[in-house]
Order: sequence, then C-alpha cells, then structure tokens
Amino acid sequence: MERDTCNRSARSRLGQPRSVMVNGRRTSLRLEASIWIGLSEIAKEHGRSVDDLVTQIDRYRTKDRSLASAVRIFVGEFWRDRGTTR
Repeated sequence: MERDTCNRSARSRLGQPRSVMVNGRRTSLRLEASIWIGLSEIAKEHGRSVDDLVTQIDRYRTKDRSLASAVRIFVGEFWRDRGTTR
C-alpha cells in the first residue's frame, strides 16, 4: 500500500500528459504543472500558441535530449535569463 501511495505521489508531481501539435503531428508531453504554466506564459507573451513554441523547441533541441527535457530547459533558461524565478 505504501509503495502505491509513493507512485501516485510521483505521478501527480509530473501532472497529466497533454497533447500538443509538433511539426504537424500530435504528441503527448508529461510535464510538471509549473512548467506548463511557464510555457503558457512565454507563449502568450510572444503572441504564439504553446504548440508553436514547442515546435520551435523541437527544431532546435539536440536529438539526444527528449522533447520534455528540452521544454523544461527552455522554460528554466527563459526565466533565469529574465531574472525571474517561477
């Protein structure tokens, strides 16, 4: 029972997967809620959709890095460069 509780806790920290359109195809990303919020704020600030922003991140990521990891790094670096913590 304790292990099941730990597994649910770990899954809840990562949130539910969301579908995004990347390069014209649907894909699912599982990210922490704070990353989704930061990504949405960045997209809104730049007048773009989250799908467009994730497509751009996908184009420039190194292929040895997962898309989810690339998104996390992008969001973290964006706010770090802004001098804003999220």
